[in-house]
Amino acid sequence: MIANVRSSACADTRRETLSAMMAQEALEVYHVCDYLQSYDESEEEDENDDGRGNQLNATCRTSICEWMYRVVDHFGVDREVVSIAMSYVDRVLSICLCPDRRTFKLISSASLHLAIKIHSPWQWKEISPLLPDLSRGDFDSKRIAAMENEITQWLKWYLNQSTPQCMAMYILSLLKDIPEEVLQSVTDMTLFLLEVAVCDYDFATVRNSVIAIAAVLNATEKIGFDLCDFESDAFSYRNDFKHQIKGILSSVDYKVNRNEIPSAKNRLWSLYRHSTECSMHQSMLLTPPPIAPKRSIVEKVSSSPTSVVDSKRLRIRSDFAFREISIVPSLEFSVSSDSQDLPNPLMGDAHSL
Repeated sequence: MIANVRSSACADTRRETLSAMMAQEALEVYHVCDYLQSYDESEEEDENDDGRGNQLNATCRTSICEWMYRVVDHFGVDREVVSIAMSYVDRVLSICLCPDRRTFKLISSASLHLAIKIHSPWQWKEISPLLPDLSRGDFDSKRIAAMENEITQWLKWYLNQSTPQCMAMYILSLLKDIPEEVLQSVTDMTLFLLEVAVCDYDFATVRNSVIAIAAVLNATEKIGFDLCDFESDAFSYRNDFKHQIKGILSSVDYKVNRNEIPSAKNRLWSLYRHSTECSMHQSMLLTPPPIAPKRSIVEKVSSSPTSVVDSKRLRIRSDFAFREISIVPSLEFSVSSDSQDLPNPLMGDAHSL
């Protein structure tokens, strides 16, 4: 990942690109408000015949985000696409009132479809015909396409916002004189924190640059205590990281908000500590791949710049112990010998929102 970013351009060009990404997020069209305030959770929820509520809330958003991760993991799509799709959802709901969960599902399905079409077009043709089945048949292809068209109009065709993952990779690519193994561990931890942040509604209204910087800082603070070989130099590394990151932000004229970043850092740490994957991730970082007799959990990253682990085999997202509300039915297409590797929520019958 970092190597790809570094090889794509010289340091000055990467610095200019980072500056442009951070300036882009100031555009009004990318603004996300606290849209859940529009839904009064104190009112009694309308319930369907099966007892499921119709009220839109943060849990619904988390569940749909986890569903997106299961879909992209199954099809081998870049996990960063989920961040892009959720940004579409948040921006749409910031300007449009969503009447119920069924409409929310439609907006989310269309947003994922659109994000894959734009950012992973070589896989879109395979996934597109299956989306109606993945929504349990609630929406056919025509309805998804119609909603997709509405989304592009609502967002005024601003569909390429820079993600926190992308900003973080550019920040890390500008660090100097850091041992490769240390930088790789920082990168893995950063991406892990950013993926957790995508699922959390509290970060929907936070600027992407703030999330990226907070994740990088948290990852660098943790590095000395995760790598035994460098434990003696933990504080030296941490101070060097902070000094370099401060210099990078200064070089791109980024105005640091002294309240936003500490708040984002604390929230990320809280989510990380309460994640069911916290202990697993710590053991992954502590396991040196060369000596491990089995396949290392922290695998060498594939083509996806946001894959922290091979999710199809090892990761069933159940962060923060949120209630699982999946809209994924038993898949109609053949999975034959690979079926045992699929996450149970993807293969099994599940309830719709």
